[in-house]
Amino acid sequence: MRLFLAVIFALVSCMSAQGAYRPQSSDDMILFRDGHNIDVKITQVVKDQIFYKLSSKKDAPELSVDIADVYMIKFASRGNVYITADGKRVTGENQKIDKEANLIYLITGKEIQAFNPKVGTDIITYQLTPKAKKGMTPQMGAVPLSDVFLIEYADGTRDVITDLSGAVMPKTAVIIPDEPKEETPEHKPALKVVFHTAKSGDTIDSVASRYGVTPQEIIEWNELPAKTRTTARLKVGMELMLYVESTE
Repeated sequence: MRLFLAVIFALVSCMSAQGAYRPQSSDDMILFRDGHNIDVKITQVVKDQIFYKLSSKKDAPELSVDIADVYMIKFASRGNVYITADGKRVTGENQKIDKEANLIYLITGKEIQAFNPKVGTDIITYQLTPKAKKGMTPQMGAVPLSDVFLIEYADGTRDVITDLSGAVMPKTAVIIPDEPKEETPEHKPALKVVFHTAKSGDTIDSVASRYGVTPQEIIEWNELPAKTRTTARLKVGMELMLYVESTE
């Protein structure tokens, strides 16, 4: 009997350890205009920069990204804020996301929960609820494909329908800042996020040398095992996220 209970306990422990792919509710999220996203702690939003940390630790470094590269900020406490192509910030949804939902993001700034989406040549159709009542036809929704920026599927994969990274806002765009901090942040070099796709022969050491960062920083930013060999060749096509000094 004790052995049986021990086996059951082990199975339950393994199941509970398998979390959903979506970020924890305590995390903010930045969704970029090319479809990438990162889970962060937003610290400040100013005219043309978003300041954030990758950890809630007090001594975690504060990084920044150009607001022109961002499609949306998802605040854990107050929902979505969209950044339009002309530089305006628009408050969006603050909805609880169903774990089975796929998310459709429109170019104009809107988040739609969609179930069983079907992508056609010029339209996307989807169910409004996970399951229809017995004997009932599920309620359906539809959106033109030309209106869609991104589909984020429930399994964690993303399908960029329209790449918005080329739609840069004017330099004169005015963004209403959040309430200012009592303390002015220290002057630090502005950093930007870049993504490097590994080519034949690339190693962590060679990528670090190319971008002027350290191999250890690449390991930490990409949550690689601490014992990763920096001289080992990377798998072709592997994508690494890096933070480099902005030249602008």
